[in-house]
Amino acid sequence: KLAMLLLLTYPGAPSIYYGDEIGVSGGSDPDCRRTFPWEESKWNNGLRQWVRKLIWIRREMVALRHGEMRFIDCCNHHGLAFIRNDQHDAVLVVMNLSESAVKLEIDLEGSGLQNSNSIKSLLTSEKLIIQDGKAAISLEQWSGNVYSKEENYSGD
Repeated sequence: KLAMLLLLTYPGAPSIYYGDEIGVSGGSDPDCRRTFPWEESKWNNGLRQWVRKLIWIRREMVALRHGEMRFIDCCNHHGLAFIRNDQHDAVLVVMNLSESAVKLEIDLEGSGLQNSNSIKSLLTSEKLIIQDGKAAISLEQWSGNVYSKEENYSGD
C-alpha cells in the first residue's frame, strides 16, 4: 500500500504492472510473474480498493499530476512527508516507514496549507486542525495518508 501511495502521489506518470493492484506475486525464475488470476475470489480486494481510491485522488487533484514537489522535515527519521502544490491545489502526503505508530508534527509553512484552519484526509474522513501553521498527524505502523484543504476535494 505504501508503494502505491508513493507511486500515485510522486511526480511523473505512474505505471502499475499488471496484477500489482490485486496483490499478484512472483518469485524466482521461472516464476518471475504469474498470470493474472481472473477469479475475483483470489484478488486482494482491500488493496484493489486502496489503489482505486488513490487513482481517483490523483485524477481529482491537479497538483498530484502537475504540481511542484517539496520534501518536508518531519523530525522523525521513520517518517516521510512532502507537499505537491500548484496555483490551485496543495496536497500533503505523509508516510510512516516503521514498525511502530508515530506522531509527526508537520510544519506547513510555504505549503499553501499553512493558513487553513484545518485539512482533510483524502483517504479517510479524518480532519486535522492546523495550529500555528503546523499539523500533528498520527500514523499507524507502515501507513500513510494524503491531506488537502476540504474545499479542494469533492470526492469520497
